[in-house]
Amino acid sequence: MAALSESAVRTIWQKAIWIYEQQRRAAATTSSTNFITLQAALIAALSGDYVNDMTARIQGTRQKLTTILNDASSATEVVFRYYAQAIDTPETDVQSAITRVYNWFVTNSYTIPSRLFVWASPAAAGGNTGNGTIQRLNTDSDSNPIENQIADAKTAKCVADATSGTEKNEENFEFRGGAAATDNLTFAGSGKKTNIASLSARASQRFIRNASFSQGTPAGATAVPTDITSWTSSITVSGTNYEIIGGTGVNGFYRDFPGDTTPLALRLKATGTTTLSQNLETLRSSFSTAVPYYCHVAWRRKGTADGTLTLTLGASSTAVDITTGTADIWNILKIGLGAANWFKVFGNAGLSLSISRTSATTGNVDIDDVVIAPMANFDGSWYSVIGGSTQFLLDDSFTFTDTEQGSAQAVPQGILQSWLFRTSGRYLPAKTMAPLTACVAALAGAGAGNVENGNHSWKYTYVHSGGGESAPAATSNVLNVVDKTTNGQVSLTGITVGPTGTTARKVYRTVTGDAGNYKLVGTISDNVTTVMTDNVADASLGANAPAALTVADPV
Repeated sequence: MAALSESAVRTIWQKAIWIYEQQRRAAATTSSTNFITLQAALIAALSGDYVNDMTARIQGTRQKLTTILNDASSATEVVFRYYAQAIDTPETDVQSAITRVYNWFVTNSYTIPSRLFVWASPAAAGGNTGNGTIQRLNTDSDSNPIENQIADAKTAKCVADATSGTEKNEENFEFRGGAAATDNLTFAGSGKKTNIASLSARASQRFIRNASFSQGTPAGATAVPTDITSWTSSITVSGTNYEIIGGTGVNGFYRDFPGDTTPLALRLKATGTTTLSQNLETLRSSFSTAVPYYCHVAWRRKGTADGTLTLTLGASSTAVDITTGTADIWNILKIGLGAANWFKVFGNAGLSLSISRTSATTGNVDIDDVVIAPMANFDGSWYSVIGGSTQFLLDDSFTFTDTEQGSAQAVPQGILQSWLFRTSGRYLPAKTMAPLTACVAALAGAGAGNVENGNHSWKYTYVHSGGGESAPAATSNVLNVVDKTTNGQVSLTGITVGPTGTTARKVYRTVTGDAGNYKLVGTISDNVTTVMTDNVADASLGANAPAALTVADPV
């Protein structure tokens, strides 16, 4: 038998997941008739000799519902066997098949509706001693949102500092997600926990040398270098072009790291263009394609220094206008955060890391603390804890709360993505569905028509190739037909074109008095047209508009 087409497989997936989604909604939505609400009401009402027996029976029913939803994992496995067959790949195990399908989606610019994550930035909880930050990446190497994670409240707390079990500037942070639900009828926090160490320049030693400009140079407050160990300079290394600085204060280094016995920084003095670089291929630096890499350099403007400072890692780079820096204040210039942090994007022939100052006409710029290191994963996101000029101390903490907005939309979306994550821990390329904005109704001015005298309003839906239909769009303006014998046709504009997979739009209207259900006016049998004329009498209107989705994602 010939393999099914990709669109046919997607329809199977949508219809299969819709079965489980409907069961989940019946069990755990906010409706007053869902299982969880009714169970709570029953248990609250129980008394007498048979409380334990009744509680056990109801709990057994809940366990059966949980088992039903667990079956979605098996359904997902079958779907991706279909998918592997449709795109002509040999894999039959679900994880390998999903990887193949993901790559096929990227190659062919296919997506499914996004869960609409809003990722929060970790913010200091207040009272922190350390002035560092937590950097977070939520984009994969193909620029897709990383949606295989839980939207919950998270914390990151320093659990070991230089005097309680770890090294200065490499403090240990414990990341925690919210408390997990007791079963899959409700979704709460991830319940996950992991430890991530703060990054110092020592982490760079796997990839570059002399990351803090402290090697091969004399100690002391200032010194004239004759060479900058491990770095290749585009100009002559001399006191006119460079200066080594040490000590603390406005002419001191940014920060040290464990084993950095003579912490120093480098002052760029030359005008014009200055470039320092290291060839990472020559150094035999080894990068993984499975994790992203954080990369930064600390910099400080001296006096009226100008020009542009650029940090480049292979094919990825970032730049800053030096005049935007406050004199004598250290800043961080970092790559990304996005697809640029992945080797798939920054890796190139002759891979190198470079720091350049260009268009300089006056003043000096200090640089220190070059960090390049793999980021750490926690519940799908990638993190780097970056210490500042003042070290973190025990109990310094950060908090951040993510939200997932797809399920709250007027037309809920991200259902397939959500179930894919919950059944396999994975995700596919996703994008935001085009919103169903309210259409605009106006008298057509086309003479007599059939729309009854009185007030009316309109809605429309997307129709999916697999037969499903979205929930209706927002309501149009209310329009009064005064005399249908002279002006009884209505022009509808602004009917949104649907996303990929939309084959038609259905338009619905209220009867005279703008009352009752919205009933079918007609169907726009394409995904191009954005206007329609309503010339249908109340008695000729069709079926009621759906109250909610009739398939898992209307695309």
